[in-house]
Amino acid sequence: MHPPLPATRPTKALEAVKYDTIKTLWRVPYRSVEGDDIRKGLTEFWEIIRTIRDRWKSDTLTAKAAEDAKKVNEIDILKERVENQRELLEAVLGAAVAEGHRDIVEQYVFSSILSPPHPIADFFPMQSYPITCSWSMTICSRLAT
Repeated sequence: MHPPLPATRPTKALEAVKYDTIKTLWRVPYRSVEGDDIRKGLTEFWEIIRTIRDRWKSDTLTAKAAEDAKKVNEIDILKERVENQRELLEAVLGAAVAEGHRDIVEQYVFSSILSPPHPIADFFPMQSYPITCSWSMTICSRLAT
C-alpha cells in the first residue's frame, strides 16, 4: 500500500506542507509501527512544525515592529504573512490527523505536546487542553501567544 500522495511535490505552500506531513507520518494502516520508525516520523514532523512556528514568530515580531514604527505600507503584507503561517500550521495538523499513522500521531499529541520534556514543551504552557474535534485550533491559538 502506498501513501495518498501525488507523484511530485506540489509547488504551492499549503499543498506542499500537506504533502510533507503525509510523507512523514503515513504508514500502512492497521499495522503496528516500530519504535525507530515512530522516532523518525516524530523528528521529521517536528522539523515541519518548527519551521512554520519559527517563521510565524519572526513574522509576528516584524509585524509588531512595523506597527510600532507606523510603517503603514508594510503592516498589511506582514499581517497576511502571519495569517498564512497559521493556515499552514492548521493544514499540517489537519493532514496529520487525517492521514498520519495513529501510533505516531498519538505519540506526538499526547506525549510530546501535553507533557514535557520535549523541544515543543517550552512553547506550550502546561495546562489541560480540551481534546475535541477542533484540537488543532487550540494548538494554533497556543502557538500564537
